[in-house]
Amino acid sequence: MPYRKASIISTGTELIQGRTVDTNSAWISSTLREYGIETVRHITVGDNIEDIIEAFKTASRNVDIVIVNGGLGPTEDDVTRIAAGRFFNVNLIEYPDVRDNLSAQYAKRGKTLTKYNLKQAIFPEGSKILKNLTGIAPGFIFEKDNILDAFLVGVPEEMKTMFKEALLPVLSEKGMCTS
Repeated sequence: MPYRKASIISTGTELIQGRTVDTNSAWISSTLREYGIETVRHITVGDNIEDIIEAFKTASRNVDIVIVNGGLGPTEDDVTRIAAGRFFNVNLIEYPDVRDNLSAQYAKRGKTLTKYNLKQAIFPEGSKILKNLTGIAPGFIFEKDNILDAFLVGVPEEMKTMFKEALLPVLSEKGMCTS
């Protein structure tokens, strides 16, 4: 198996402003190394669509894998999906299975699914969904130009579970990591 290289993008204005420390990038890099994948760069960017697109351009250079974490929730500043759709030049579409799952999760918690929460069911067309086993917002994978782009949630415990339970099996299946 050829040695794989990865870039990591962390999104969130709270990271840029120093209100939150980015522990996700360190954890992802360390875990990737355990599976024979070298991280060649970390990029941290605020919640700005154009800045995220620029980060995608830089992160995609000379790597096999780009892992993005953050910006997948229901709030107004969660714009990673929009930036991804523009970067990949594909439409954002609603995934009915994800919408139905979100509706069931909210109902189970005694809450009503709002139009803001439905944002979490919209992804770049052609994405493969990564389930969130410990939270609500799912992640996704998009493959283009021989690069696997994985989008994970930013909440550290949810991100770690999504990485281990949803992303690692995909990387293994594609022969991109050692077991």
